[in-house]
Amino acid sequence: PGWGEFVFPESCGGITTCARLTMQMQIFPGDEYFALDEDMLLFNVPGFGTFDLESDELSISYDPIMLEFTPLDDYTNGDTICGGLIRAYDTLGCPIPGETCCFIVDLQPPLFFDLFPPPDTTMENNDFDISLMIYDSIAGVRWDSVSGENFVVIVNGDTVEFDFSSAHPYVHIHAPSLVNHDTVTVCAIDIPDSPDYDYCPPNYGNICWTFYINLFEGPIAERIMPPPGCISACEGQEIWIAINDTDGIDSATIVVVIAGDTFTCANEQIAFIDDTLFFTPPDGFWSDGQIVDVSIIKADDLLGTPLQNPLSWTFYLDFSAPLAQLIEPLDLSLIHISEPTRPLYISYAVFCL
Repeated sequence: PGWGEFVFPESCGGITTCARLTMQMQIFPGDEYFALDEDMLLFNVPGFGTFDLESDELSISYDPIMLEFTPLDDYTNGDTICGGLIRAYDTLGCPIPGETCCFIVDLQPPLFFDLFPPPDTTMENNDFDISLMIYDSIAGVRWDSVSGENFVVIVNGDTVEFDFSSAHPYVHIHAPSLVNHDTVTVCAIDIPDSPDYDYCPPNYGNICWTFYINLFEGPIAERIMPPPGCISACEGQEIWIAINDTDGIDSATIVVVIAGDTFTCANEQIAFIDDTLFFTPPDGFWSDGQIVDVSIIKADDLLGTPLQNPLSWTFYLDFSAPLAQLIEPLDLSLIHISEPTRPLYISYAVFCL
C-alpha cells in the first residue's frame, strides 16, 4: 500500500493565525505502476465535513501527487482543526492510509487588562506609574517584540518621552511629571502575539485610553493686614486675610483664632467678602500693650478640600503716647555757667509702652 503524509502546515500541532489555513498532504502510491483512484478519495475535517474531489474545498495536483484542503469559511478563534484521509485507494484497490494533522486557530489579538489609571478616571495625585497587563490566551504575547517603541504617551496634545519597563505580563510606563488639569492619553500600538507558523502575520493588538489630572489643591491663605511683627496704635485695628481657591471657598468652614478667641463666619465680627476674611473688633476688644496671636486653622473649598497652609502670625498693640522725664538739669536747680557761649545740654528719657 501507499501512504499519505502532510507537508503543510509544518509541523502539525502548532498555532496558526490564518483564518483559512490550507492543509496539504502528499500521497505516495505503493507501486509506481498504479495510480491514485480519485473516485475513492475522501478527506474529512470534523466540524467542516467530509470532502471528495468534487468539493470546492478539496483539490489535487500531480508530480508529486498533492492533495490540498482550503475551507470556504473562516475557522473560529480557539478551534482545534484536524484533517485526514478517511478513504483512499490506488487503482489496484490497495488502501492508502494517511496521518491526521491538527492545529489550533488563534484569530484574536492580545488583550489588555488592568489599565491604570483606568480609562476616563480623574486622578487626584500625580505620583504614580502608568501600567497595564497584556495577555493572549492561545499563542501568547511575543514579548521579545514589545518595547517602548510600541507605546505613546500624549499630554495635552503633545507627545512626551517616558521610561519603559516590563515584568510579564505587566508593562510599566513612568511619564514625566504631570501637573494639575493635564489630560493624558496612552496608546499601545501593534502588540503582536506569537503563532508557531509564519505563513500569516501575528495578530496585532492596539488600545488607547485617556485619564485626567485634578490635584484638588486646597485653599491658600495669605496675610493682608496687619503684617507680622508690626506694632499698631489703632484701637480698632482690623485683621484681613485673603483666602483663595479656584473652586471657591465654603465660608461655613472658616475657623480663625484671634487673641485666644475662636471665630467663625457665624460671629458678627467676621465677614467673608470677595475671597477676603475681615475681622472687625468690638469696642474694647484690644488693650494697650497686648500681644496678639492670629491663626487661621481651617477653610475648605466647595469640593471639601482643606486649607493648604494653616497660617499664624503675631503683632503688637501700643495705644500710649511717649513719656518724657527730665534728667539734667534737675527741676528748679540753680546752675552756674562761667562761659556765656558754652551750650547748655538738657537730658531726658523717653519711655514707650
